[in-house]
Amino acid sequence: DIKPFRMPCGLLRRNILDWPELCLERALCLSPKNRQQLSSFYADAKEKLPADHTPSVAGLAHGTRASLAEERRAQLASFLVGSVHFHGPIDSAAANSVYIPTADQDDTSSTFSAKQALFPGSGYWCSSGKHQPREIVTWTGMLHKRRQVRALKVSWAYAPGEVRVRASPDGLHWDVVVPWHRSKQGEVSFEEDMYFDRPRNVMQLKIEMRKPKEWAYFGINQASLELE
Repeated sequence: DIKPFRMPCGLLRRNILDWPELCLERALCLSPKNRQQLSSFYADAKEKLPADHTPSVAGLAHGTRASLAEERRAQLASFLVGSVHFHGPIDSAAANSVYIPTADQDDTSSTFSAKQALFPGSGYWCSSGKHQPREIVTWTGMLHKRRQVRALKVSWAYAPGEVRVRASPDGLHWDVVVPWHRSKQGEVSFEEDMYFDRPRNVMQLKIEMRKPKEWAYFGINQASLELE
């Protein structure tokens, strides 16, 4: 029998065995190495399930389906694999600068809107460009509920000269959790893990950017939270 594991972040709210592997990877926003570890865990867990625990429950009554889902959730939904750090998605986003390629688009409908940085493979957020050195461009991420966060992982499309992160537990009171700093990497695009001064209860966060480099834009492929 599979023993239940405890995952502090409680990311998974659905039956893990009903998720295609690609969907699972997207939901957790894991690195390639961690995806491989999780894939191995997934395959091993699936082999150990009893024969009557089949992933397909489409023909069952709602009550039976819910019962199976609850049982599987207790067995598989909360787990920790070695030293894997789980990355939770950000639910919605906005920005004070958005590149708008055509006249019939606006900040929210643009193909480079802030929400493009919420999921991998969906595109990327891009600022309007031509920023002044002291101008601060802000990408704001919002959650449906507070979560305890230890770091922010950003995949840069157009990295800024300097960046800082502020976080809020309620959208009203803000703290600097990562001060202004320059990245040690000089590339246009790369991944950066920005660790907070301490674990924080987060409802909203702001990625603030300034001092654009020669590419003149700020851009984010994806932003996700490393959960405590």
